[in-house]
Amino acid sequence: MKTYDYIVVGGGSGGIASANRAGMHGAKVLLIEGNELGGTCVNVGCVPKKVMWQASTILETMERDASSYGIQADVKKVDFKELVEKREKYIEFLHGAYQRGLDSNQVDAIKGYATFIDSQTVEVNGETYQATKILIATGGKPSKMTIPGGEYAIDSNGFFEMTELPKRTIVLGAGYIAAELSGVLHGLGSEVMWAYRKERPLRTFDNMLSDNLVEMYQEAGIKTYAGHIAKEIIKNDNEYTVVFENGERLSGDCVLFAGGRVPNTDQLGLENTQVKLDERGFIKVDKYQNTTDPHIFAVGDVIGKIDLTPVAIAAG
Repeated sequence: MKTYDYIVVGGGSGGIASANRAGMHGAKVLLIEGNELGGTCVNVGCVPKKVMWQASTILETMERDASSYGIQADVKKVDFKELVEKREKYIEFLHGAYQRGLDSNQVDAIKGYATFIDSQTVEVNGETYQATKILIATGGKPSKMTIPGGEYAIDSNGFFEMTELPKRTIVLGAGYIAAELSGVLHGLGSEVMWAYRKERPLRTFDNMLSDNLVEMYQEAGIKTYAGHIAKEIIKNDNEYTVVFENGERLSGDCVLFAGGRVPNTDQLGLENTQVKLDERGFIKVDKYQNTTDPHIFAVGDVIGKIDLTPVAIAAG
């Protein structure tokens, strides 16, 4: 068994920030990450989304504004596959930057999934590691559709796996992820149909913002469908049809479901600790990130508070 002063489970924004800070103060630190360094934000969130949004914005600006400045612009081709390849190269660079940061603070990093043996011990890849203090920063993941045919819908992770732009995309969801990806897909050339359950999307935002966004999207050519609750998804060859509770149907080449996120806690072995979860499955913490176990802290999306990268970094 290897012993450390501090173990961080999860190599996203909050976990890396905390591991580096502890290393700077002289602690012997171990960081454990099952996927790539950077977590959701760097790999399947903020960073790749902003790359895609920028490409979309460039196209829209050329089409909408170039002629006003005497510029006759003609976009001959949008190579979606090449855009994705260049985006991934940039993300690969960020992986290296994160690793160099950890190295500079003498933080050990291993790739694998941690399971708690007890409050001060975790197992990874058949090896055990112990520390008096452990941080859980495992983040979240997209929720899945539970309706018949829900398996045919991709989520936000699936969006970033695409190498070909769908001609027609049905987006289901009312949150900011659905809003952003609807705009990106439309800007890159996909015909977008955005359906949501209530009368307006982005219900946690000011009504003015939500209403203005819908108006802008409609003027741009995005079709919006308020009060549409998906009941079933039917696959016919390469086409998908979403059946709604109001009897209406929408058909497209791709269905993207952005119906919220859930915490990554199910495989951690938290039953072997004193960590308690709330009714939604998020880890309970106080204002200092202490869990109900005196040896364990938690930060980031896994606590279900404010799911933003700067918040996780500050908390870490």
